[in-house]
Amino acid sequence: MLGRVPSTKGDLPKAQEIAAQLTMQFPELNQAIQEAVSKMAGTASKLESEVDAWFSTVMDRASEIFAAQSRVITFVFAAIVAITLQIDSGAILKQVWNSADVRANLVRIADSTVAEADHVLDRDKRASKTLKAMADTHRADPAGVVLSKAPENLTRCAEGRSWLTDDPSAKNLNIAALEDEFDNACDKQTQMLLADTGKQVQAIRSRLDETELRFLPKKAVFGSFRAWFDAYGENGHLLGTLATVLFLSLGAPFWYNTLTQLASLKPAIARQIDKEEAHT
Repeated sequence: MLGRVPSTKGDLPKAQEIAAQLTMQFPELNQAIQEAVSKMAGTASKLESEVDAWFSTVMDRASEIFAAQSRVITFVFAAIVAITLQIDSGAILKQVWNSADVRANLVRIADSTVAEADHVLDRDKRASKTLKAMADTHRADPAGVVLSKAPENLTRCAEGRSWLTDDPSAKNLNIAALEDEFDNACDKQTQMLLADTGKQVQAIRSRLDETELRFLPKKAVFGSFRAWFDAYGENGHLLGTLATVLFLSLGAPFWYNTLTQLASLKPAIARQIDKEEAHT
């Protein structure tokens, strides 16, 4: 399993057994043999500790590099999308601020959009779901017991396969057959989720279209490169686009959590409005 280094715990009893046999054959060397075994065990334990510390350092560093690269890639992708399509956050905010109809439509679709987004983001645990489905299939044999203990946070198929291969409780199972079954099942699960995710994203997009909120500039902007370039000369348009780059780079989980928190405030705001209307 990832994050585990070789251990001397399994080899020490063997060394002690060999030392006992040597002591029986050469009793006059008993002390020397015991000292040699103790020295070997101490050296191996020290080496194991140093390798473990080195491995942990390398894994931490690799995780930091991966996180940094992910942020860079996300920012670059956000910049390409926002600048190419000229998505102006300032213009979007003005629409919401100036149009009561747009605000009402956004409030109307808030709950359904949050539920839809929750359904989309929940697909990240596809490896765990695949293992659970396999557990149901193998409920009548020992493999079902092992598979039912799979962690709940395995995302990629590679993570699920690694857990299946390295889990100590699976050592007596036919791992090769289970790996093949898992690979096929996880691939199918991924294809199904991608297709379903596309439908969910399209549903969210359709709801946003109903709000009459315009995210892209007029079609004339994309008629030619000259028109596209001149559009950035409008007051505040470039600044609003750069703000969009920043917002997009925060990632989907951030905006999902923000939308969820805002949606949770809606009942409280509605009650406050009702109180104010009752007083007036």
